[in-house]
Amino acid sequence: MLDTFINYINDNHLVGNGERIFAALSGGVDSIVLTDLLLRAGYDVTLGHCNFHLRDEESDGDEQFVKAFASERGVSLYVKHFDTKSYARDNAISVEMAARELRYSWFADMAQCHGFHKVAIAHHGDDNIETFFINLLRGSGIQGLKSMKPINGIYIRPLLWANRSMIRDYALQNNLSWRDDHTNDETVFLRNKIRHVLLPTLDGIKENYRQKILFSIGCLSSENDLYRKMLHEKLSSMEYVSSDFHSIKVSDFLEDETGGQLLFEWIRRFGFNGFQCDSVMKSIKEHSKTVFHSSDYQLDVTSDTVEIFKSSYDSDEEYVIDKDCKEILSPLHLSFSVYEKNNGFIIVKDKSDIAQLDYNKLSFPLKLRHWREGDRFFPLGMRGSKLLSDFFNDNAFTPYQKRNTWLLLDNDENILWVVGFRINDKFKIVGDTKFIFKIVLYID
Repeated sequence: MLDTFINYINDNHLVGNGERIFAALSGGVDSIVLTDLLLRAGYDVTLGHCNFHLRDEESDGDEQFVKAFASERGVSLYVKHFDTKSYARDNAISVEMAARELRYSWFADMAQCHGFHKVAIAHHGDDNIETFFINLLRGSGIQGLKSMKPINGIYIRPLLWANRSMIRDYALQNNLSWRDDHTNDETVFLRNKIRHVLLPTLDGIKENYRQKILFSIGCLSSENDLYRKMLHEKLSSMEYVSSDFHSIKVSDFLEDETGGQLLFEWIRRFGFNGFQCDSVMKSIKEHSKTVFHSSDYQLDVTSDTVEIFKSSYDSDEEYVIDKDCKEILSPLHLSFSVYEKNNGFIIVKDKSDIAQLDYNKLSFPLKLRHWREGDRFFPLGMRGSKLLSDFFNDNAFTPYQKRNTWLLLDNDENILWVVGFRINDKFKIVGDTKFIFKIVLYID
């Protein structure tokens, strides 16, 4: 078994020369065998144990057992204690999911802080088959059915080639001791039902079915890699990206019957789920403007595009512009100049990147900020004032345009220019204007 173990690591490039391994040690037979094989193979191994405090005295007993095991083997051991139930409650997730998040977060921290190159996990072939059926029964596409890979970033699974009986036989043949978790025998959890009910049933239906399923999982993994590569290329050719703004034309999702799948693969990156995808697709087909939210992003269906951007931004962000300022480079590139109006002066029209104002009407310092509820100004060409929100709607601003539009104001909070769109009529150039204040917006 040791030779097969080493060959599997080498064939899958799991550990490079001189790399240090942080091995997760629960005390169960799988992690004990993994540790024993890693040490026998001569790898540089440090052990890590998570005490989730979910089984009272049993959890503490596991901790004492792994401490004794590490001491006997002369291997360094780190132990981390978690209040798993409180974490699950605070984050509104299951205890199982809480334990998973906590341990992988700790593994990542340990790798970064202590310079471990790889984190070894004791998942084996039967675990992979169980994961396959879990995802199948929950409803999953190729991404879930491919199950676990031998290597995923810093995480390695050197026992995926072995099954549970092989691991137990190795432990018995080598006089290894381990701790049994009684909850693994309970059929309350889906994984345990698959382990103790479904898989034994399949044993009586198809000989060597485990090898066949693992072969299928390998095929699905390869096909998923190819699918992801082609998907990335297709979405990259369709997607417009600018800073935190992402958009794709509505028409791209209506070209053929794969539009719904393409939409899902795109928006899932931003935390949107399958149910939301169905609603988004319905809005696209019905040409209805709709807004959706994930935890961090907002998605807008417009008449022409589907747009995604960060939900939160600093609406109170302000930049002061002194009277002597000639240019600012952030958050916009603006230049400022003052000159005397002469007989040959011509007002620049139909250029959204230039604003000309009556200099003597301005109250300095000026400032730049985003719009706020209740903002009102006198759009050029109108006698009355208008709420900026109404101005946005009249000009078909998208939600992203609204939140990213900058306003130039004077010291009296008068909106002088909706930058790139319209100046305030009260500050326009008139017949008795003596000096002109010119602002130029440079667009990259």
